[in-house]
Amino acid sequence: GDGFDSRFLGDLYQDLDADIRKRYALLQTPRFVEEYILDHTLTPALAEFDPEALRTKGERFRLLDPTCGSGHFLIGAFQRLADYWRDRHGLSEWAACERALESVWGCDINPHAVDIADFRLLLEVVARTGVKDLALLAELPLNLRAMDSLVPWERAAKQGKLFPAKDRLDAYATPKQRSENAAFLGQDFHVVVGNPPYIQPKDDGKADDYRAFWPNSCFKEFCLNAPFLERFLSLGCVSAFTGQITANNFVKRAFGKSVLSKVLSKWKTTAI
Repeated sequence: GDGFDSRFLGDLYQDLDADIRKRYALLQTPRFVEEYILDHTLTPALAEFDPEALRTKGERFRLLDPTCGSGHFLIGAFQRLADYWRDRHGLSEWAACERALESVWGCDINPHAVDIADFRLLLEVVARTGVKDLALLAELPLNLRAMDSLVPWERAAKQGKLFPAKDRLDAYATPKQRSENAAFLGQDFHVVVGNPPYIQPKDDGKADDYRAFWPNSCFKEFCLNAPFLERFLSLGCVSAFTGQITANNFVKRAFGKSVLSKVLSKWKTTAI
């Protein structure tokens, strides 16, 4: 839109409640970081995968932010994708927004942040198109979901259970939510980007579960950026582009040895 910017909603939410900010490690991604990461992931992915060619095969181009918070990466990706469909393929502003929303996927453990991201995406559509008809806006495809994305729901759906004993995933979600989470994360994602939390897990039970899910990156007294580094890589399809802003504590502390030797060594890293 013409000078429209919904970032203030994310900033407002971050600044309103210190407890929420601390519990969820809320920290807005600076715009230059978001742009740098999208330049090095979404831009080459559009050339590599060709969303129009995917559509002719009945498939969809998808970008995922597994730690989307109030949606900074999602908004940046939406704007680029809407421009792509409008400028490259001549779609109307409304049709370009619909196509862009098909491709923008996000989830976060904090449901309030997901609601803000939802609302921001709709505001961006209104700003671009001028459409304010609530019935029309309500029909737009918004692919956002509240969940703990460090739980490998899609792996659980394939394997039946993740734990050798009684499956503790019951503590995280109802059976219906679990299958919906698995279906959501089981898509092909051509781009995975985000700004995961860098804090240590507050809940010892959850920390033990994360160790069971991600033994190579949840080593000793780990911080959450370590398993998220592995998680981002695991969520991409073959040849996907992934990018994340992360703490460098894993190169300085004991928990990082396993990340470097058992996780990063298996992947092609193009820029740090």
